[in-house]
Amino acid sequence: MAFNIMDLISEQITPENIALVTRFAGVDSPAMSKAIAAAIPLLLGNIHASTSEPAGKERFNKAIDETDTGLPGNLAGAAGDDGSSQASAGGSMPGSLLGNSKSDSIISAISDFSGISTETSTSLLGVVTPMLMGILSKKKQEDSLDSDGLLSLLDDQKGNMTAALTPEMSQYFAGLGVIDDFADQVKEGIESAAGNVNDTAGHASNEDKSLFKKLFPVVALTLLAWLAYQFFTKPSAETGPPRSAITEQISPAVK
Repeated sequence: MAFNIMDLISEQITPENIALVTRFAGVDSPAMSKAIAAAIPLLLGNIHASTSEPAGKERFNKAIDETDTGLPGNLAGAAGDDGSSQASAGGSMPGSLLGNSKSDSIISAISDFSGISTETSTSLLGVVTPMLMGILSKKKQEDSLDSDGLLSLLDDQKGNMTAALTPEMSQYFAGLGVIDDFADQVKEGIESAAGNVNDTAGHASNEDKSLFKKLFPVVALTLLAWLAYQFFTKPSAETGPPRSAITEQISPAVK
C-alpha cells in the first residue's frame, strides 16, 4: 500500500486523545474534533509550502532537528499534565515556521470554522504543530532520510494533504489565504503531469505518422504484387475441367 502521511498522523489522533484535549480546552468534543481535523491539513500543507523559499526551508530543517520525536505518541500528553505546558511551549512554533501573519490567519480560520475561541485555537496549534513536526522528525530517522529526502517525501504527499480537506473545509477556507499556497502546488503538479501526458501522446502520434509514411510504399507494392499473382495464376471461370473428364461424364448418357 502506498504511503500516506495523513494516515500516519491520523493514528495519533485517537478518540481518547481528543477527549483529553477537549477537557483541558473546556470545549465540546465535536467542536474540538472539527478543529483538529481542519488544523492538521492546514498546518502541514502550509508548513510544506513554506519550504519552497530558502528561508522557509532553513526554518523547517532547524525545527525538525530540534523537535522531540517522542511527542507523536500521545496528543493529550503533548498538551501537558495541566493541559497548558506544551501548548505554551509550542505556541510560538507556527509563527516561527509560517510567519506570524500566516499563523494568525490559520488560527482565525480554524476558530471560525469549528466554533472554538481564537485562544483555544492558538493553544491547539501549540499542541498540534510540535506533534506534526515530531512525526516528520521520527519518519526522517526511521527511513534514514536527509533534509532533502524528507522534503521530497512531502512533495509526494501534496495530493494527500489536499485530499484531507473535506469539501466543507475547502469551500469554507477558499479565499481566506490559508489553503491557496499548498492547493496551488497540487494544482500545478496535476497540470504539469497532464501536460507531460499530452506531450508524450503527441510525440507518439508524430512517431506513428512518420512510421506510416515510411511503411506505406512497402505495403502498397506488396498489395499490388499479391493482386497481380492472383490475377495471372487463378484459373478462369470459363475454363472448364479437362476434356477427358467431360467425356467420362457424358459417355453413359450417350450410350
